[in-house]
Amino acid sequence: MDYKQKLINNLNNNIFCRLSVINNNIGMVALRDIPINTNPFVLNDTLCSNCQFIPLTQSDISILDDPIKHFLQRFYDIETDKYYVPYFGINSINIVYYTKINNTENNLEWSDLDRCQVVNFKTNRDIRQGEELIIPGFKFNVELILKHVHNYDKNELINNLKNTYCLLSKSSVGIGVISIKEIPININPFQITSNSCINYNGILLSKKDVKNLKHDFVKKLITDFISINENNEFYVPYLGFNSLNITFFLNHSSNNNLEILSDNCEYMGFITKYNIKSNEELFINYQHYHNEFLSIMQFTPI
Repeated sequence: MDYKQKLINNLNNNIFCRLSVINNNIGMVALRDIPINTNPFVLNDTLCSNCQFIPLTQSDISILDDPIKHFLQRFYDIETDKYYVPYFGINSINIVYYTKINNTENNLEWSDLDRCQVVNFKTNRDIRQGEELIIPGFKFNVELILKHVHNYDKNELINNLKNTYCLLSKSSVGIGVISIKEIPININPFQITSNSCINYNGILLSKKDVKNLKHDFVKKLITDFISINENNEFYVPYLGFNSLNITFFLNHSSNNNLEILSDNCEYMGFITKYNIKSNEELFINYQHYHNEFLSIMQFTPI
């Protein structure tokens, strides 16, 4: 089976939910019925995401800005004094981390079903279309996660977390990227730890490919998140829509405060046009994104 067909199979069979605004907060909503014992966050082809973790202590994160500190505290149930934080930082994480947490009323539970995804859940009952997905917290399988802990300098991660500028939040048009503190001009607000390169390969799907997909809500995901190019093709992330990071939620404005930037490897290559205030939404101009992004970012489709 070729790469393109694997992505299409993932889009047809493994997309169950998307982030949405629920009661003024971000939550994960089922786009169709989800059977019990299903992992609703499967990546395409059960590929392993780049899981590299650094254990941080309560003392380590105490120096962070409150929004980032609260973000980490919200998503980790601390049984020992350890937060196993992705080495590449908050800007590298996918949509799973924004799912609502409730330790007493939840419809997802921790799972070891997948052979490689460290952050992994399964439904503990049937979930109906339109229902919010709720997890009990990231109670990591320590034996599994220790296989993904790397001996990097944790100060590199802490410095990156201190320079995290944005989180997903409610915006005027639904979900947007909102600053948690002032961002100076000529800053890439989405840097990852050590400015490492992450390969964010994709597949070009034609309008016919998209039209032939099984679910209308998946077609809408594609048109909502992916710009069509001059050849009427969509460059869809090969890992699928469960892999989306914060930059995919940048909204459009003709008065955009971000421009596209290439540094030859950074897939989140954007730069501020002017100083951005705290609690301000970040925007790109979709017309520039549409015409220039693939060539500027030097992406080569699989």
